[in-house]
Amino acid sequence: MANCRSIAPICSGGDQQVFSLQKTVAHITRKANFKQIGPAHVAKRTVMNRLRILIDGNTAADRYRRNAYEGSQRVTAAIAAEKHRAKASNSGAPVKLDLANNNNIKSRFWRQDNIRFNRALRTENENGTLSRHGKWAMRLSRWAHHANGITELGAAPTGMTQKSIKILSNPKFDDKTERGHWRTAASLVPVFCAVTAIGKGLSESLGRIGNAARETLKKDVTLIVGGVSAIAALASLFSLGFGGCSAATATKAPLEKGLVDNIEKNYNKHMERLYLLLNEVKSKPNAQTLLMKAMKRGVGKDYRCSDKTPILLHRLMNAVKSADSRAEARQAIEDTVGSYLTEVDPSGFTPQKFLDPENQKGELLRRENHFIALTNLIEHTAIDDNKDVIFRDTRQSIERGFEKLQHSGSKKLWPGFLKRCGANQWAERSLIKSSPEYQAIKDAQRKNPLFAHKYYRSAQNILDNPHQYGQVTVGLTRCAEFLRVVNHSILLSLNYQLTRPIAWLSGRITESAFKIPNSRSMSFSIGRFFSSATWAVAEALLIVSLAGGNGVGFNGPEANTSVNFPLQIELSSKFAVPVSVVSTAAQMLVVAVPALIFMGAAKIALEIEGWKGNVERSTENLHKRRQVMDAWT
Repeated sequence: MANCRSIAPICSGGDQQVFSLQKTVAHITRKANFKQIGPAHVAKRTVMNRLRILIDGNTAADRYRRNAYEGSQRVTAAIAAEKHRAKASNSGAPVKLDLANNNNIKSRFWRQDNIRFNRALRTENENGTLSRHGKWAMRLSRWAHHANGITELGAAPTGMTQKSIKILSNPKFDDKTERGHWRTAASLVPVFCAVTAIGKGLSESLGRIGNAARETLKKDVTLIVGGVSAIAALASLFSLGFGGCSAATATKAPLEKGLVDNIEKNYNKHMERLYLLLNEVKSKPNAQTLLMKAMKRGVGKDYRCSDKTPILLHRLMNAVKSADSRAEARQAIEDTVGSYLTEVDPSGFTPQKFLDPENQKGELLRRENHFIALTNLIEHTAIDDNKDVIFRDTRQSIERGFEKLQHSGSKKLWPGFLKRCGANQWAERSLIKSSPEYQAIKDAQRKNPLFAHKYYRSAQNILDNPHQYGQVTVGLTRCAEFLRVVNHSILLSLNYQLTRPIAWLSGRITESAFKIPNSRSMSFSIGRFFSSATWAVAEALLIVSLAGGNGVGFNGPEANTSVNFPLQIELSSKFAVPVSVVSTAAQMLVVAVPALIFMGAAKIALEIEGWKGNVERSTENLHKRRQVMDAWT
C-alpha cells in the first residue's frame, strides 16, 4: 500500500528547484476536499473544515505567487496550441515555432499577471537588453504593484498595526497556541488605546465646535475620518491606472532572446511536471480519483466523461499509459494538450478541424482555463514557496523592516542585557533559540512521530489529532479556534471579504464579455476599490456622523428617540468612549478574551483527561457521510 508521505522529491530537468511530488500530493488532496487520516487513509473534509478554509482565503503573498504561476502557465498553453496547429499544417511533422514573433504567445506573455512578477523581465532590464516599450511596461506594472501595497495598508490598518506588534514580540508564535492567544489579546490593547485616543479627541472637538459650524465642517470631517479607507480606494485606482498603461505599452513590446529562453524553460518545466504527476498516478485508481476531484471544479459538466473525469485528464492518462518510454510519454502529453486546446471536439475525434481563433474565442478560452485547472495542481504556492523579493509590496516591506528590527533585538539587545545582568548561560541560550538553524530543527521535530510527546500540549496537535485527546479538551480547543477564525478572517478582514466577490465578478465579466483571460491582479484592484470606497462612505456618513451627534449622514438626531447623541459607551462616571472608536480593535478584543479563556480551559481539561499517546486515527469512528479511501493508491 502506497503512502503519500513516503513519496520522495523528484528533481525535474527544467526546474531550478526540486519538484516535490510529496507536496503536490498533499496539495491535490486538499483541493479534492480530502484530509489525511493516518498514514494509509484519506477522508472527505467536514463541512465546517471546508467553511473555515473558504473564510480564511489567502494572503497577499499567496495571491502574488499564484498570479505569477498562472501567468506563465497561460504562455505554456499558447505554445502547446500553436505547436499543434503548426504540426497539423505540416502533415504531422514537428515545426520549430518562432516564439518571438507569434502574436498569440506575445499576447499571453505581456499580460499584467505575467509582467508584474516575471524575474526574466527584471534580468533583461538589468542587462540592458530589454526594449524601451518593455522597460516601460515593466516599470508601470511595478508602480501598480506598489500602489496595490498602499491599498493593502489602507484596507487593513488595524491588521498592519497588530501584526507589527506581534513581529516585535515574537514572530515565531503560532496564533492557534495558548501563547498565541495571549499575544493576540495583548497586541490588541495598544491598538485599541491608540484608536480610542484619536476617536475621543475627535468627539470632544466636534462637541466644542458646536452646531453653528457643523454644516461648514462636515465635509472636511468626512474626508479626515473616512481617509483611511478612502486612501485605500484611491491607491487601488492608481494601481488600476498604472496596470492599464502597462498593458497598453506592452502591446508594442517585442520578445527578446532572454525572454524567449525563459518562456521555453517554463514550458519544459510544466510539461515535465505533468509527466511526473501523470506517471505517478497512472496505475493508482484512488490517486486518479483524488486528481479528478481536485480538477473537476474548474471544468464544466459538458467537458467531463460519464464518470465525471475531465476529458482532458482522461485523454492525458490514456496517452501516458500507452507510451513505451519517457520521451514518448512527454511527446504524447504535448500532442494531447495541443489537440484539446485547438480542435473542435475536445475528445479528439476531429483531428483536422480546428476552432476559429477569431469567432470562437470564448470556447478557446474555456479550454485554456481547463488546462490551467490542471497546471495549478503541479505549480502552486503550496508547492513552490518562491521567496523572490519581486513579490514584496509596500506593506510587506514594512513588515520586513519590523522583522529585521526584531531579529536584531533578539540577537543583540536581549542577549546583551542578559550578559550585563551576569546571566551568560541565558544569553547564550537566547542566541541559539533565535537562530534559523534552531527553528529548522524545531520544525523538523514537530513532524517527527518520535518527538510527539514534546508537542502533545500544542493546540495545533489537538486540532490535527483529536482522537488522541478527551472530548472536553477537543471541544474547548475547537471553540477557541472558531473564535480565532472569526477574529482574524471576519472582523479583521471585512474589507477583504467584501473584495473577494467583487473581484470574482470582475473576472467573470472580463472573460464572458471580452473573451480574454481574467487578470487576477487587475480584478483584485477593482474589488479593493469598490470595497474600500464602500467602507469610506460608511465610516464617514454613519459611524463618524453618529459619534459627533449629527445623526445618520449628517442629517441631525432623529426626533422622538430615546437615544442620546453623540452615541457613547459609559465606562465610568467620568469617562465615556464615543461610538466611533468601537473599532475593529475593540471588536477583536471582545472576541479574543473568551477565545483565551476557552484555550486556558482546554489546557486544564487536558491535564484532567490526559493524552492517549501518539496513536493512529481509526476510520471506524468517522461520520458515516465522510467518504474514506486508501491514500494515493
